[in-house]
Amino acid sequence: MRQHLDQLDPSGHYLVWTEAGIDNGQYTTSFYYQSMIDCVGFLIHQVTYRRDMVYMPVQEYNSSEERLYSKIHTADWWWDTQL
Repeated sequence: MRQHLDQLDPSGHYLVWTEAGIDNGQYTTSFYYQSMIDCVGFLIHQVTYRRDMVYMPVQEYNSSEERLYSKIHTADWWWDTQL
């Protein structure tokens, strides 16, 4: 079964669940979590999202040369932060 899953999703090794527990003296609660770095790596490696990934800010203008703000990568904040 694992071999079939690996063939379907070769990036599956990015999404490993880790179990942890919290003990307050009376109760122990278990929870599961994933590394955010691994989750981002998983998303970046997905071919489906390739066209939609944005790695740098862009300034867009309409035909009247007016600045357009449509997504986060077109805003001044990204320019100020990254550049």
